[in-house]
Amino acid sequence: MGKKNSIKRVLRRSIGEVTVRDLYADDHFIGADDAFERPHGCWSKEQHNSYIESVFSNANGSPIMMTCNSTSRDLSQDLAVTTSVSYFNGQLKQGIKWTSIDGKHRRKSIMDFLRGNRTFSGLAIDTEGNTIELENCYFHKMPKKFQEKFWEAKIVRQTYTVLRHEMPTLFQGVNSGSPFTAQQYRNSIQTPMAKWTREIVEAHSEFFKPFMKARARAGMKPHELISKMYMHVAFSPAQKVERGDLDKLYFDGECTTAFNAKYDDTA
Repeated sequence: MGKKNSIKRVLRRSIGEVTVRDLYADDHFIGADDAFERPHGCWSKEQHNSYIESVFSNANGSPIMMTCNSTSRDLSQDLAVTTSVSYFNGQLKQGIKWTSIDGKHRRKSIMDFLRGNRTFSGLAIDTEGNTIELENCYFHKMPKKFQEKFWEAKIVRQTYTVLRHEMPTLFQGVNSGSPFTAQQYRNSIQTPMAKWTREIVEAHSEFFKPFMKARARAGMKPHELISKMYMHVAFSPAQKVERGDLDKLYFDGECTTAFNAKYDDTA
């Protein structure tokens, strides 16, 4: 699928390090947008352990990426992009200072460990450089010097000032080395069709589990199925629902917000 839009200016971004303690304090103010952060499902135990170990040793090079919603709202106002102003105002009214673009699983892995929802098996390091091998250990049961080392460990964080319609291209660029399914790409397009299919699948998530494996659900096969059903109802039972036809369905509504502006409410 080719990109219809691209970012036509230099984005403003801030790159720095925050401690795990600071990230934990900010987590309540970090929101997610279902158009981004591909639904891979929870990390495996091995992935979780490997990442926590990398945080202890400062080998965690991949940044957690997010938008700064206040500066993005201000930019949207300066450029008079009303749909973008509305989006970021909505985020800020909910108390969401940042919207996650990439790093959901890394952030969740840290939060789950700190909150006692997951254990850790691997090499831990304390404030004096001493090491210990842990096996299925909860954070609160680690020796205090190891807890303190983890709290003060550094995480790379990038924050961007963007317009709402630029967020899909930013997300797609970040994940360019990890191939999308066709439907994951469609889902990131700013179109009411993507939002509508997400709402339908979320409302009927249990329906898909008996006949779609977790991998297929993570690849957004239910969303693709709903899109095909819509096309048959909205157009005709003989309507083609091949990849190019589905792509066009999503792109037709790009940068609109009202479903009925481009799509059929009755269908």
